Parts: sequence; structure tokens; C-alpha cells
Amino acid sequence: MKDSFGRDMNYMKISVTDENNFDYKYSSAKKDASDIDQSNILNFEEIERIAQAAVKLGITKFRLAGGEPLLRKGIVKLVKMLTGMEGVQEVEMTTNGSLLTDYVKDLKEAGLSKVNISLDSMRNSRFTEMTGGGDMDEVIAGINAATGAKLKPVSIHTVVMKGFNEDEILDFVQLTFQHEVGIRFIEMTPKGNYAEVTQEAYISNDEIKAKLPSLRKVGTEEETEELFKYPGARGTISFVSPVSSSSYEPFDQIELTPDGKLQCGPHANQVVDLKLALAANDEEELMEALKQALSNKEEKTPIAEN
Repeated sequence: MKDSFGRDMNYMKISVTDENNFDYKYSSAKKDASDIDQSNILNFEEIERIAQAAVKLGITKFRLAGGEPLLRKGIVKLVKMLTGMEGVQEVEMTTNGSLLTDYVKDLKEAGLSKVNISLDSMRNSRFTEMTGGGDMDEVIAGINAATGAKLKPVSIHTVVMKGFNEDEILDFVQLTFQHEVGIRFIEMTPKGNYAEVTQEAYISNDEIKAKLPSLRKVGTEEETEELFKYPGARGTISFVSPVSSSSYEPFDQIELTPDGKLQCGPHANQVVDLKLALAANDEEELMEALKQALSNKEEKTPIAEN
């Protein structure tokens, strides 16, 4: 599956809900709030049809996200539906981890291959403040449950922000000595969960690396992401730099929203509504709609151009 610039696209993010169970202090994402008419949310059979068409066009990996995906009733069933498709190589999930202990066994049995856990603070009072009442111990329990179930690799996604959590960098590094997990430091971007954070809170990954002089490169993941380790650590550290790196481009990803809109890349402005193609009950029409979305892919994302 290629976009209009001839680049391979093999990865689809599926947002199954826009609902959250945290009230993020730095985000427009709020607990029990939704911007989408719930009657327009795709059901699992519609998601399955879109995924099947995408696989025929070359998509091999799916990532379930939200909102908080574990709030979607029956989410384990959807994981089974996706992992059971011929041609699917990997199904992963991005979650805040607070509900993971209740689901991890069933998710593992359903074929989930990887879990990404968003965690921006490891200090109870700060975490509670940042999430509007969230319980950090539940997230840590989720991490322990995921590693215990051998959902490998377990990846911890952390956005470092000045004035919020920049004094916790070494705390996150310490996790790699305690668990076989990957810590991904992801630069704050002016979109998504961090849209309401001012520019003064931004810290580049180069600044973070400068605070970690003992890091040693140990390889790459999927040929694009450099992996680092501290001597003696069990886990790895990596850096995702959508703002500071001119070479950063999530070219291989397309995104499906909970209400059936498709956009190419996390910062794409043009979307294609797949609901009409679904209503026509014609797989060829659905595949053409997917191709149309790919034709909207920009050569550079707006952030990469800055």
C-alpha cells in the first residue's frame, strides 16, 4: 500500500473511542466527555470490514488507541477479530494502563502482541494532579501485569514537559533496571493531548539526552528508531522527536477515527469519511476510499516543516 509519493504504508492506528477516564490537566481530553455523536461510532463489524480492505491493500499492523481504548465495551473481541485476519502481523494497543490489570490476561490470549502505556509522572501526588484524580498505583500495577503476562515489548510512553515532570527523567530511566520495558521519550507536540500546554513547557529530546551521558546505543527498532541502554539495565530507552528532528516522518501510518474518518499521519488535515463506502456494502468502493485517503498524504507533515 503506497501513498502518492510512493512510500509504503503498512500501519493503521484505530481509535476505538474518544472517551477518557482521566481529566488531563494539560489536555482538552476530559473524563466522560466526547466530541463525537455516539450513534456515529463504528461498530466492530464495520471496523473489521475496513481492516480487511486495508490488509488487502498492504496494511499488516494495527494499533488500537483512544481516548482510552479499554473503555470500549468488548475490546477483547475486537483484538481477536484483528489478530485472526490472514495477513495481519501485529496488533498492539496504547493505553493509560489504569484498567490494564483487569484485561491483560484476556488481551494476551486474544493475540495482542504489544502494549504501549502512557505515563508522564511517577510521583503519586503529581500524577493525581496531572490526571485529575488518577491513581498512579493502578498504572504501575498495569505495567507489572503486562510484563508478567509477557506482553513484550512493554513500552512506556513519556512526554517530558518543563514545569511539569522534567525532574523525573532519571525516575523513568530507573524503570529499565527494574523491568524489561522500553521507555520512549516523546517530544510534546502542539496537537493531541498536549495542545493546551504552552511553548514554554516544550523540552527537546536532545536536552534529555544531555542529562543521560551514560546511555549507550544498542541497536534499532524496525530500522528507524535508535535504542539505547544504561549499563546493567534490563530495558531500553528510545526517543521520538516529531518537533526537533527534520528527519522525523511517520510516513507508514494511517489513522481511523472512532466515527469512521481516515487521515494519513497524526498531523494530516485532510480526511476521508468511510461511512458512505461502508453503507454501500461494497469492498471495492471501500478500498477506493482508502486509496483516496492516501492521495491526501502530504510530502512533509506540518511539524516536520517547522
